[in-house]
Amino acid sequence: MVEILIFGGQTITIKKVIEMEAGMDYITIKEASDRWGLSVRRIQTLCSEEQIAGAIRFSGVWAIPNIAKKPVDHRVKTGKYIKSKENYVTPILKWAGGKTQLLPEILPRMPETYNRYIEPFVGGGALFFRLNSPKSIIADSNPELINMYRVVAEDCDKVIESLEKYKNEEDLFYKVRAKDWTECDEVEAAARMIYLNRTCFNGLYRLNRKGQFNTPFGRYKNPTICNEEKIRAASEVLQNAEIVCGDYLDVLKKYAKKNDFVFLDPPYVPISEYADFKRYTKEQFYEEDQVNLANEVHRLVKIGCKVMLTNSNHPLVHELYGKYKIEVIQTKRNINRNGDKRNGEDVIVTTY
Repeated sequence: MVEILIFGGQTITIKKVIEMEAGMDYITIKEASDRWGLSVRRIQTLCSEEQIAGAIRFSGVWAIPNIAKKPVDHRVKTGKYIKSKENYVTPILKWAGGKTQLLPEILPRMPETYNRYIEPFVGGGALFFRLNSPKSIIADSNPELINMYRVVAEDCDKVIESLEKYKNEEDLFYKVRAKDWTECDEVEAAARMIYLNRTCFNGLYRLNRKGQFNTPFGRYKNPTICNEEKIRAASEVLQNAEIVCGDYLDVLKKYAKKNDFVFLDPPYVPISEYADFKRYTKEQFYEEDQVNLANEVHRLVKIGCKVMLTNSNHPLVHELYGKYKIEVIQTKRNINRNGDKRNGEDVIVTTY
């Protein structure tokens, strides 16, 4: 969207005003983002930190000299991310099977270079939000989740306003849970999902076979229902992504191209009685689906994609991906009520 000012009934872009006053050619942050391959949010930060020579702020909008060189982003060294907490954007939702705790293992294993970032089982999107890539495609077969991401991207103010009416009360929780999200408007449906996620047991998004959310009330003392700063930060990241609702196979066949980085975090091969908690759509992911996924990975490798996959440390996974690099990672589960049984093992598969 082009920023405008109105003078004496005439509209004029802020960019044009700056050029007229300074006698210099400027580009917008969005244009710089497309040129340099950095996110809009990151360029805003670099401007604020005076890391872009000649960048000026006019009426709340940054303008960058057209001749400015791409700044050095000190967050990245040879493809590995340096810990700098203030630069991280974190997921909006708590998510069973989310990858936040596994990020220290995932980030060093990423390819050093790639074109677009594609994640067709986005779920909570921990890696997507951390990378904040200007060229991302995220997808999921869960239409409620995709609606939430789209609305947060397009109108986070209304989502925040709607969330402010909710309270951490058991009666209200079950009343809201009983609503059919498809009968809500898009903003209400997005706020409903965030509210239920923040107040339900363990942030466990679980649907029954009728597609109804059925996780019980969490009984937390004072959960943060509306984290305005987090929602606004997530909104900026989501605005740079193409957000797709669809089956992962359809998404990958349509979008994945040579040199894209595809991150796959599918429902895991079951190992324990609690493994079904990973289900976040009413359709379950069976062994046949795991085989189909592996075949799709083979296809992606053939067309030149760089693929990383996470799954449980199960013999089937080793059988399906034996031709690639498989690393076993110690993890901690958050679902089991018995803390002593929360330790587990994931695998990270890389094809590059």
